[in-house]
Amino acid sequence: MKARNLPFSLAYFRKRGFLRLLAYETGVHLGDGCMSEKYYACENWRINRYIQYTGDLVNEKSYYETVLQPILKKLYNVDLSIRSIERDHTCVIFTRQKDIFEFKKRLQLPIGRKIHVQIPPFIKGKLQKDFLRGFADTDFGLTFKNRKKTGRSYPVISFKTSDKIILIQLAMLLQKLKFKVNTYFNCKFKHEKSKKGYYISNVLQLSGKHSLEKWIHVIGFWSPKHLTKYLLLKAIGSCPIRTTTEERCKVLKDLGIE
Repeated sequence: MKARNLPFSLAYFRKRGFLRLLAYETGVHLGDGCMSEKYYACENWRINRYIQYTGDLVNEKSYYETVLQPILKKLYNVDLSIRSIERDHTCVIFTRQKDIFEFKKRLQLPIGRKIHVQIPPFIKGKLQKDFLRGFADTDFGLTFKNRKKTGRSYPVISFKTSDKIILIQLAMLLQKLKFKVNTYFNCKFKHEKSKKGYYISNVLQLSGKHSLEKWIHVIGFWSPKHLTKYLLLKAIGSCPIRTTTEERCKVLKDLGIE
């Protein structure tokens, strides 16, 4: 279904009280989204433009269904279906809506490969927390290291990227919010499919229970992938490794936690 021809602008979203939701969705876009615009020469020049959000089919489809899809409907008044692509293990939301595309261009979101990505200028003040939540829901990881002495799980919130600019900007935002942030640059990670056997990336980390609790209270998660891990940590003191979002939801349900 096509969206209505609405004059999308920051003023439009501010008037409707959706500016914070837009900041969240912008974070999601920089995490899971991409835009493409290509021109083809024919009798009349043809433009192929689209916006696409891509997530993990196993662990993120519930997030796409319950969070992202309704947000896109609320912001842009458009019904977008979710496609499951089994061969790639991905779920996809896709649109060619010109008015949404042109608005995102005006927000200075990247077209094509996400290289030298920067946080859009309108992300200021209170909007920074909403943006961080959207970005983290889609592109951050929440993992746990087992402490042998205590037997408890040590949480680590992390972000890994080849792009130093966005990592530095995210670190600066988090430091403004009084988070203790660790950054590591040009780190080697094993990669069996690479000719060199490794790849180079940059890492941002927030470590420890205090950082996780502060994240929950200051920024929060909307993604079931992260939330189920946190709730299990609170309930039983650990989070089973290599479990899916669905499996963790079942454990929480059995514990009487919805």
